Amino acid sequence: MAGDRSSWFGAGLPAAALFAAVAVSHAQAPLGADVEIFGEAPASKTKTQDVVRPAANLLLGIFGAKHKASAEPKAPKVEGMEHVLLFQDGRQMRGNLVELTKDEVIWNRVDVSQPLRFGRKDVRRISLRGGISSADVNEGQVFATQSNATKKIEATSSATMKLGGADWLHGEVTSPDGQTFSIQLPGTTSFSVTRDKLAWLHYGKTAVAGFGLDIGTVDAWTVSGGAVEDAKDGRLRFKENNFVAKTMNPPKRFEVSFEAPKDASFELWFQPFTPRPNSYSTGTFQLSIQEKELERCMYENGFKRDKVAFPSDAPEAKDGWHKYRVFYDGLDRKVTVMRDGKQAAEWALADELQPGQSRELMRGLCFNPKNNFNVKNGRDLVIGNVRFQPWDGDFAASEKPAAGDRLSLPRTPTEVGKVTAIEGTKLQFSGAEKELLTGTFLKLGEPVAGLADADAMLLFGRHGELSVASLNVREGHAKFRTGFAAEMDFELKVLDTIAFSGKGGESVAGDVLVFKNGDELPGKLLATGNGTAVKWKTPAGFEVEIQPARVAGVRFAVKPLKVVPPPGSGVAQSVAPKSEKPKPEVGEPKPAPATLELKNGDRFPGELVAVGKDSLRFKHAVLGERDIPRSELWSYFTGLVTDGSATWMDVDPESSARRASTPDRWITLDGAYFTRAGTASPGYSDYSYLSQNGLKLPPRYEVRCDATSFGPNEPYFTIMLSSKTGASQLNFSFSYNELNISGYSQRANVNGRSFSAEVPLRGKLEPSSRRMMRLLVDSEKGTVAVLLDGVLLKKVGTKKDEMFVGLGNSISFSSYSGYSLTKLSNFWIGPWSGELPDFSKEKAGSVALTNGDVAAGQILALSDGKMRVETEVGEFEMPMERVSAVEFGGTASPVKAAARLRMRDGAVFHVDEFVFDADSISGKSAVLGEMKFPVTDIGELIITPPLVRFPFGPVPKKPAEKPAEAAAVVDPAAPKDLPAQ
Repeated sequence: MAGDRSSWFGAGLPAAALFAAVAVSHAQAPLGADVEIFGEAPASKTKTQDVVRPAANLLLGIFGAKHKASAEPKAPKVEGMEHVLLFQDGRQMRGNLVELTKDEVIWNRVDVSQPLRFGRKDVRRISLRGGISSADVNEGQVFATQSNATKKIEATSSATMKLGGADWLHGEVTSPDGQTFSIQLPGTTSFSVTRDKLAWLHYGKTAVAGFGLDIGTVDAWTVSGGAVEDAKDGRLRFKENNFVAKTMNPPKRFEVSFEAPKDASFELWFQPFTPRPNSYSTGTFQLSIQEKELERCMYENGFKRDKVAFPSDAPEAKDGWHKYRVFYDGLDRKVTVMRDGKQAAEWALADELQPGQSRELMRGLCFNPKNNFNVKNGRDLVIGNVRFQPWDGDFAASEKPAAGDRLSLPRTPTEVGKVTAIEGTKLQFSGAEKELLTGTFLKLGEPVAGLADADAMLLFGRHGELSVASLNVREGHAKFRTGFAAEMDFELKVLDTIAFSGKGGESVAGDVLVFKNGDELPGKLLATGNGTAVKWKTPAGFEVEIQPARVAGVRFAVKPLKVVPPPGSGVAQSVAPKSEKPKPEVGEPKPAPATLELKNGDRFPGELVAVGKDSLRFKHAVLGERDIPRSELWSYFTGLVTDGSATWMDVDPESSARRASTPDRWITLDGAYFTRAGTASPGYSDYSYLSQNGLKLPPRYEVRCDATSFGPNEPYFTIMLSSKTGASQLNFSFSYNELNISGYSQRANVNGRSFSAEVPLRGKLEPSSRRMMRLLVDSEKGTVAVLLDGVLLKKVGTKKDEMFVGLGNSISFSSYSGYSLTKLSNFWIGPWSGELPDFSKEKAGSVALTNGDVAAGQILALSDGKMRVETEVGEFEMPMERVSAVEFGGTASPVKAAARLRMRDGAVFHVDEFVFDADSISGKSAVLGEMKFPVTDIGELIITPPLVRFPFGPVPKKPAEKPAEAAAVVDPAAPKDLPAQ
């Protein structure tokens, strides 16, 4: 992310880096239930992105100009699919919540024959707004600024009401007698609360969320990685955590209190933009806390760092824990830190504002463990009883209970007295009438305890969070118990989200049905075939029929995923038990099987048995030997070809590379991957990675990947290549209508060198929601050619000091969900002839040798391990080990198939008709004939799959519009020259 290692405004920030901040702040809206992530999604024209415009908008907000944040788009609703259920392991399911009992969630889908039943312990969240969006937690404008200009303060009857524990509500508040307080949320929902259940009221049209962090409320926070363990008494341990964060709209003065163990080493960040660590922008305040000292780092057009040692007479930690209170004063521009009741430090926030200047207010906070493995907790974040509340600026009053109610009006001293009535914008306080202005803070008492046996949270979006118990839903009504009412009943439609606490269930092993919109349903496939319903058995044992039109396919015998327990569950992440792997056989290593590709999209590993004049014979381990006409042949490789479905995730669930970033971030099928952005943590978007290490690639190889955007923007994705020792590394990032290349190379006994280049796409490519990327790599020469949609954008390594030798031991793909919801698909890693493609003519037959030579020609025969080839200069016979690849020429002709079978060995077969029974799949292909495979050999069944995408040349640009009489005649078949580098 921009700014992770340096200031955003230090030596001049590139516009693209500025725009990255905007992308983080505006997380994408969830997709509608009818979007075909795994269907035949056609490419469409996207916005013509401008790197300067978003950066300029960001600067407007930073330097005080008016910046109106656009409303976040809402996902279109599909009748009967308005709700989203999120399972413990990260999978999700759209539909409608029918009933919620103590043990079950009963769920309805329009394409399933009867309601589905899930164990309540297996469900993490239920979103009732059609998706879990950043709008649930992010409020107001992206840029909240403070100016020294005098502004009129408006009267308001809206207030944030602080209840027990971490509960809070925001709405219109009234009280006839100062003893019972009523709050009206938008619509018809209202609550009545007695005085003894309230801590404070803060007035304003925007809530100041009186949130907390404990075992029952963690799921309302962003938890970046790591399992959550309950350390009792409101204390939590985040195992191997990155950070835990909360978006907020604070008042100008507020307090954050928390506990931390003795000898802990961690950071507290206050951020004006996205709440995360290691990102600096104007107004960032970072507090580093250790046992002996505090360090402050503030960025205000430059870094300001300062360290303060805790006093030698500082109190000892009680029961091994310190109690911290951090007071943020946005009026007097200072931050004060207290530990165990004694002031430890006070710092000025910034210089005085000059006329016309403005400054960003805080938008969020986060706790982050310091990267210090010498401390007791390592990378674990251990924190307790985090509480946030407004503050009136009086330290003395904050240290002892008030003698009465404390009323703090803007620009007036705090008064102590008693509230006797609230009506509209008027407050009766100790016999005097006061006008309730925005920013008024009324403290009624000390914080009260929350509901001890809460097992769920009700989220009202921007209007509150309630911990509840005994929650039941039926016939559109929710009944529950809160800390201030023994029984409540209101309409379900007023809620945004239900989040569950308590111990989560284990991930289910077995088949996984994947819908075209990305929904996933575990269970077992019972039967299906051409155009017939999918008969499915759910984990609860119910048999249902599913309409095939919405089904993308089935992944067979999926082992349990890593369970991501709901934050606050007290359960560490669990993994499938390690299986006993067979010991490797002693002896000569077996050579990798060859790979044959057909023009219809079939691809399978095996052995080339014989070559004839009109056909060749190829043997696959399960299919057996088949004679294939030459007219159907596309390519032959003497080694394996890798694609996404065979390698990246599903081969070995115990592989560390299986989930290279946050566990279970990906939905996957048919070699395509789509990140579950914004579901596991509300309002949070980040990079998700697919990585493989230890690859054994030939000296010259090709990497392909398609990227499809499901938003209005261009696809946003990155590919990284690394050498075995990490001495060479190259990153190719496609974003904002630009290719950014960065790399580093370190040779023995030579200083390392870096490389960077920017290649604009404007003028070279039409804006499109789908891109095909190809990297042609010569790891011996250290060159990489980059093609996008058939257009050569850049060739790295043409100069001696730009060569990156040895790339290919590690390959990583990633996408960033915050800017553009992007699917990665059509992965292909295999040998490359060493020649750049020439799209001006039809692909001709050729033979590529391992030494890099390529000759036009065809193979004639095969015998005794030798291949006889015919070239333009005559016939030759050569050992098979010298041959790298054979291209048969012609034109690819992918077929529209009834199903695609992806085998566990990486093979891909297309069938015109098929039938599944409990043990096997039978199918028929026009090229390969009758086929039957045991289900144990099949990894995935793709129903009515999209066409296979072969590499293609540059798409001819449309001619500029001219008057009809002067219209130019353009021959679409005319050859197109490759653009200059």
